[in-house]
Amino acid sequence: IIGDFDSCSETVKHKYLSSSKTKLLNPVKDLTDTHAAVLEAIKLAPEFITIIGATGKRLDHFMGNLALLKLCLDYGIKAEILDKHNRITMIDKQMKINKKNQYGKYVSLIPFSDEVTGITLTGFAYGLSNATMIKADTIGISNEIREEEGFITIKIDADPEKCGKKIYYDFCQERRYPSQALAQQMHMAFDDAFKRLIEPSISNEVLKEAKEKADIE
Repeated sequence: IIGDFDSCSETVKHKYLSSSKTKLLNPVKDLTDTHAAVLEAIKLAPEFITIIGATGKRLDHFMGNLALLKLCLDYGIKAEILDKHNRITMIDKQMKINKKNQYGKYVSLIPFSDEVTGITLTGFAYGLSNATMIKADTIGISNEIREEEGFITIKIDADPEKCGKKIYYDFCQERRYPSQALAQQMHMAFDDAFKRLIEPSISNEVLKEAKEKADIE
């Protein structure tokens, strides 16, 4: 139990502060109680975090709590915000939703980043194939699963130029660096190898792994 208890009654505050498992925070701080609680949960290295009481009446807190899903995602931890009417999660790869176990009638997709590419939906009433959504789009609102399962896939992008340079410098690190003319040819070769061979291979492996995990879940 963690928080500053500034919005609860003295009776409730006394009840929880009497426990040795409670961590009292200063009300004057740079992060919300929910943020602090999620950081404590991350320290425990869980596979999954469920955040409740996160939608409430204050939209500023709710929007901040959405960003905490991204924080969990960055740590490789699955997380969800759950209330009576909604289950909200954030993904950066494939996701499978079983129709009989879905939460409510609708499934909505809302971009968190400025742009999400390679969006493919199968098993939905409104399918997509390699589509792009920007932050201002509402095209993903109120979709429905029509098959037994609905699949969501998004593209995982990498900067080809940065990857090509990384491969080049890793290759040359334990060798003598080539002349300028040869270096230019090597950069071109590494860039081409990444775009035609390495990037598609990585994408296929990532999607395969994501599908296998989704099938298990």
